[in-house]
Amino acid sequence: MTMRFSRHIFLIMTALTLVFGCKKTVEDTPEPVVTSILPYSVTVQPEKETRASFSGSSIGEGQYIFAEGDKLYITGAEGQIYGELSLASGAGTSSATFSGDLTCTGGFEPAASTILTATLVGSSQVGSFFTVSGGRITSGPNYPSELAYNASITDLVEHYSHFTSNFSYSLHKFYLNQQTVFLNFAVELYKSDLLGSPSSVTMEIKESDGSTLIRRITGVPVTGSSTIAKIKFISVFPSGTDLQGAQTWINNGAGIHCLPDFSEDLNLEENKYYRVIRSAVDDFTVEAPSSGSGASVTFNYGPVQYKEYKGGSWSDWADYSSTISLSPGEKVSFRGHNSSYANTTGSTPLITTVNNVYLYGDIMSLICDENYDRQTEVGSQAFYQAFKGSTTVNIHPDKDLILSAETLNQSCYEGMFANCSRLNKTPILPATTLADMCYHRMFFECDNLTSLPEGFLPAMNLAFGCYWKMFEGCDMLATVPSTLLPATTLATACYARMFYKCKALTSGPNLPALSPAPACYFVMYRNCSALTSVNCMLYLDESQRNGDEITGYYKTNDDPPADQLRTWEICTMWSVFNKWLTSNAGGYSIQNTSSCVFTYNTNVPSSIFSVKIAGANYVPTMWTKTPVAP
Repeated sequence: MTMRFSRHIFLIMTALTLVFGCKKTVEDTPEPVVTSILPYSVTVQPEKETRASFSGSSIGEGQYIFAEGDKLYITGAEGQIYGELSLASGAGTSSATFSGDLTCTGGFEPAASTILTATLVGSSQVGSFFTVSGGRITSGPNYPSELAYNASITDLVEHYSHFTSNFSYSLHKFYLNQQTVFLNFAVELYKSDLLGSPSSVTMEIKESDGSTLIRRITGVPVTGSSTIAKIKFISVFPSGTDLQGAQTWINNGAGIHCLPDFSEDLNLEENKYYRVIRSAVDDFTVEAPSSGSGASVTFNYGPVQYKEYKGGSWSDWADYSSTISLSPGEKVSFRGHNSSYANTTGSTPLITTVNNVYLYGDIMSLICDENYDRQTEVGSQAFYQAFKGSTTVNIHPDKDLILSAETLNQSCYEGMFANCSRLNKTPILPATTLADMCYHRMFFECDNLTSLPEGFLPAMNLAFGCYWKMFEGCDMLATVPSTLLPATTLATACYARMFYKCKALTSGPNLPALSPAPACYFVMYRNCSALTSVNCMLYLDESQRNGDEITGYYKTNDDPPADQLRTWEICTMWSVFNKWLTSNAGGYSIQNTSSCVFTYNTNVPSSIFSVKIAGANYVPTMWTKTPVAP
């Protein structure tokens, strides 16, 4: 993404004393030379430093700030005229006065139309980026092939900016143009790819042949999601560098990983700043298992592009009813410019396949900007029931399907894998702030799902109904991490019916929250016939503990409309375990032995366990009740 610089910076050159090689002196002082620098454009906020920084609200609106030690080196007529001009005034501002001597060789006398070249050199650039001697630049600019990661673009501008201008001898007015291009890389990797938590990561940009090195950059992994490691680099290139087809290689601690090529035209023009996102996280990909008879895939929404891994490139998916045939082990990836794939009726799945397939990669490759940079926000109902009822899809056993959006919206993943009978692995859900109903019924009746991984639901900021019915009816779900639900501040109906009818579940996750929210645990464990362990730190005040009747819709209905649930009255712990104990309801029996343990907040009086609601105790009579300090 680029943005052209919109302001000019004025450089004033006065008192130019011209001393020629024949020692002839120009008697009259030239008019002041006014120069304007046109730097590059950026898409990020500037570092507000002093040297080689930019004023304004962004670098794209800023101005070059001159500093002590800045010099202009002048040359022309194939070296017959040259000289070094020093900063006379203007340090710390965006305009400056330079003065100095020019020297001519071999009796050369410049005509008014003689073209001169000016190059701005800062004191920190002498000896590394430029070599200067005797009033001349003798070598440079020397762009580094290896570059240490530097978090400040200001420092990079200071060390590697190459400002030049051509102007006629008599004019003395010219623009200085930035000949260095700055690329801001955002590199994404799975954290699992960063084995051993390396303190640095090496990125190499190579020409399309994969052997010729263009740049090697050493960087430090920075904070990302619980699953994605983001590594940021700012690198420098001379204008005119062509990166089309260049490859990006990452030494990520687990070996070398080649990211997708620069497939778009990327010829680096002067006065521009480029933002490039490279990702080792694959685009959303559908793969036919290596064993079997292959598969066919139809993508039911658009517009998208697809790429088959038969040596092909990205192509437009011209007909949404088209079908791609995959031989065993072959795969196809998809990407799109769409802001969402909202499917409010849920009647059409995202893809239709014949025969079994694996899914992996980042589904946000379907929600990109015009440069195919993946967005971080997923729209309302974007993937509503995207794979519902599929008997053919499963997540790849050795690769992850990631839902990388950081900002969720209402029902974005609702019913996404509901009734997917083959699903035995969950996608990655890194979002830490949830939205209303975002995961509602996401894995409803996924009968082949047996366990959940550590760190699966990291969110601490919940929303109305966010996990409502998320795993309801998952008959084989037996194991969940004790830390699955870390949030300590609840939301209305956040865990309502979350594990309802999970008849293989033996131990519920810890419930660390102290304060309730309406319907927060509404029949959360009802008909969990194998359940033997519950840990709940909820504390209710006296008025909540002493209620023995609940009025309204909820006495006879398990799944009320959302608008009624929002205003539902909390009465004692009915909202936690009501109807959990209903014996043999729906053909399920309830564990009721002393080996079953209910761990509760020590501040809650034990008398609460004798209170009955709707004819049932909160906790089975024979369960061992163990108070612990929250």
